[in-house]
Amino acid sequence: MIGDSPFERGEFDGASIVFCERITEKSDIWNLTRHQHPFMELLYFLGGEARIYGVQEDLTVSVFDLVVYPENFFHLEAVDLSHHQEIVCMGIEFSTPSGLDRIHRISDLDSKLRWLFVEIHAQSASDYFGKTTLLDSLVRTLLHYIRQSLDETQGIQDPISRVIHYLHENLSRRITVDELAQLANYSPSYLDGRFKKRTGTSPIRYLDRIRLDAAGQLLARNDVGITQVASIVGYEDPRYFSRRPVGPQRIP
Repeated sequence: MIGDSPFERGEFDGASIVFCERITEKSDIWNLTRHQHPFMELLYFLGGEARIYGVQEDLTVSVFDLVVYPENFFHLEAVDLSHHQEIVCMGIEFSTPSGLDRIHRISDLDSKLRWLFVEIHAQSASDYFGKTTLLDSLVRTLLHYIRQSLDETQGIQDPISRVIHYLHENLSRRITVDELAQLANYSPSYLDGRFKKRTGTSPIRYLDRIRLDAAGQLLARNDVGITQVASIVGYEDPRYFSRRPVGPQRIP
């Protein structure tokens, strides 16, 4: 975050909605070229997936992911419109620059942000007395949740904490021990020893357990099928996943 800005101060009284759309693969407003906006853009994935190409990093996003584009950041979304996509797309304008200096992805497996995106879209599509007041309140709440999520990822200097955070943020990806060792700047064997000392288990076993915990939360919602849940939490074989004991897992 940069300087004395809304996200640095945690003050969002000057924020307002530019637009809010709920789009699917059949919508005609997709912009799949490289582009930018003079306002902050938020994409919340209710369904589907995409590959995001930014200036400095590429991201793979799917269900329950939020993508935050700062103002004037060039980006490109690679989306397969032959498959189901459902996204709440929102533009937010600040009286001063937001202060964000890169694209962020936030995972929302506990669905705190999902409710806010769906509700803000529903309210923005309605017309009634007091609408502006309610929308302003919902937007400020959303921005505070986003800031809280971003604050939790700032300043993770300890290598093992960095690996743990990475595992939680990348449940759907195929992750290797070599990849985690490189992230921590350790050898694989040294990482395994340090990780077990902190958590009581190996990095890959830890990953398996948090995947099953996340799967239990998603299946409890009753609006996501087992095949989709398997994909979200990183199991390529739904049949294998269906035999796993989903739900809260003891670590270790």
